[in-house]
Amino acid sequence: MNRFAIKTLLLATALAFWTGCSSNNHARKEITDNSAIKNAPLSPGIGGVRLELSCFLWRDFQPNSPPNGKPLRATVNIRAGNGQNLPVAVQPTKLYLVSGEKIWQGPLRIERASPQIISASASNGPKWDPGTRVDVIVEFMTADSSRHLIRAAQQLIQRTD
Repeated sequence: MNRFAIKTLLLATALAFWTGCSSNNHARKEITDNSAIKNAPLSPGIGGVRLELSCFLWRDFQPNSPPNGKPLRATVNIRAGNGQNLPVAVQPTKLYLVSGEKIWQGPLRIERASPQIISASASNGPKWDPGTRVDVIVEFMTADSSRHLIRAAQQLIQRTD
């Protein structure tokens, strides 16, 4: 399949997904249970494919930043294990950061998508100290509008100067 066909397929899938999300469907229940968030699986299986989460978390302290630094930013990547393609219409929607009993939640923006990986980002996160380790949990939806969680444990918040 050529590059144009792949991009067209991904765009059509995303449009169909987001169009379907606008209806009032009770199957799309919000995940609000803190224990479900904190105990999200590290590598869930969706459609026979194991998913993996990687991420990069940072706070910016460059000279043009406020004295106490900018809020946390995050980049997350969901990929299929063993070089497989992702199941159709895996759409990351929310990011949860867990530090002890504190849970921060924010929306994710899809930055890049291919058959093997979806990259998304979040900004305006908490001002937790660089060097802190947090659990990163991504909520994503699949083609059938069901919600799932995936977790990367003990991720380090970096500092950029």
